[in-house]
Amino acid sequence: MLADMGAEIIKIEQPEIGDPARHNPPYYRSGSVYFNSVNRGKRSIALDLSHPQGQRIARQLIAGADVMVESYRRGVTKRLGIDAEAVHALNPRLIYCSITGFGQSGRWRRFPAMIW
Repeated sequence: MLADMGAEIIKIEQPEIGDPARHNPPYYRSGSVYFNSVNRGKRSIALDLSHPQGQRIARQLIAGADVMVESYRRGVTKRLGIDAEAVHALNPRLIYCSITGFGQSGRWRRFPAMIW
């Protein structure tokens, strides 16, 4: 919806894999109806965030961003160097949104919401 209102959205996807939702049926013309409906207006870039070069590029994008939304399992962003503390050191005005399937605390916190 933010892209519909003019925001520039850059989605970081895994190289080779991309977003698994690209393969969800039903399909119409350019691919998955679901994927295209929730990603309309977004641009995508494939980055390997486990590699220093991918992390460097991500930090460059974050430094110029207004908002960052991440949906990793608990602890992953810290390991990748893109947790709230690290990105706010790069960009203090950044709005940081973390979405998890089971929250940051509690007995289910380490489980992913989706398994591909």
